[in-house]
Amino acid sequence: MRRMVVGATAVMAHHGSGPALAAIQSYAQIMGLIQAHSATLAFVNAFWVVTIVVACLIPLPFLLKRAPSGSTGTVSALLETSVTNTTRVTAPRAGWR
Repeated sequence: MRRMVVGATAVMAHHGSGPALAAIQSYAQIMGLIQAHSATLAFVNAFWVVTIVVACLIPLPFLLKRAPSGSTGTVSALLETSVTNTTRVTAPRAGWR
């Protein structure tokens, strides 16, 4: 790492930066490289985690039991109940404030 800093500082100083500014620029450039590399590693790790989770979930539909034919599920029963029990909203009277 020290060789990278010295080399980058020399290149920055050769192109017109002062010694202090060249050192700051070289550290910033190396930090950018480190951040790009860490972002790539984080993406690869997240990709593998998602891959493993999906691979574990693939057999799930095959392990579930079928619902009996002709029966309504609880979700559809709840939806039918909520639709039939709605109250009618009336407009306010003309003299009411």
